[in-house]
Amino acid sequence: MAAPGVFITTRCKDGIYTPFAAVGSKYRVLQNIEMSLILEALVSEGDIRIHTAGSLQDGRKVWMLGRLHGRTKEAAPKDIVDYNVLLVNSHDGSLVISLLLTLIRVVCMNTLIAALASGRSNGKMITIRHSGNPLQRITEAQRVLGLLEETANAQDTLIDTLVSIDMDKRKVIEGFERLYPNPDDERSATRAENIREKLMDIYENSPTIAMPGVTGTGWGFVNTITQAVDHGLLRNYTKADACLTSAWFGSGDDLKNSALHVVQELSGISFLNA
Repeated sequence: MAAPGVFITTRCKDGIYTPFAAVGSKYRVLQNIEMSLILEALVSEGDIRIHTAGSLQDGRKVWMLGRLHGRTKEAAPKDIVDYNVLLVNSHDGSLVISLLLTLIRVVCMNTLIAALASGRSNGKMITIRHSGNPLQRITEAQRVLGLLEETANAQDTLIDTLVSIDMDKRKVIEGFERLYPNPDDERSATRAENIREKLMDIYENSPTIAMPGVTGTGWGFVNTITQAVDHGLLRNYTKADACLTSAWFGSGDDLKNSALHVVQELSGISFLNA
């Protein structure tokens, strides 16, 4: 049935059209080649090196990951964090083209999407104003790179704060209980208990957590959650890219944010944006 003013975004692969989403007449499709032009402007204006790209959910979301060359943080001895930029877009209306600062621990490749610097936004995405004019693309790239620099500086401070926060085993257990409290029904309570046991096993036995300067700190607690999410240890995923989608944009990312708030609550130290 035709609907006035409603259009369908599709993907054509091997002559087969796959419908993505219904959109309005003002919706403009940003093709992947146009996304690469935006990235080209960022690379030319900033010290960024692109190293991988891909798609999620059968092409509904597309992404490109680049390294902020020379921008690293030593959180603890032998625990290096690389600062990366993640350019994302969707063809189903779920995302506008945006850039995110992504922290990656070298020892385990776990990721943490950084919140924007205080005063800029309560979210994480830097929305990019797309233009077909090359000069305007350069101006926009300079604006975005400035925001990235502010956010990276804020993350340096955040990491230092997390490392400085002491969390003994009692606090770690309480933190896991806050993230996964026991519901009223027995079946769900058993599942919550099993998850807490998995988290404690990671915290106590993972070589990337049981490191000097990491274990016993807020940084170690947060990375326990990050490792569990990024490696799909808390649930079974039926699709190969579902774990990554969750870790970057879904419930997995939400859980990582909750871990940060739990550390703040247990320590009594305020370090997150309001």
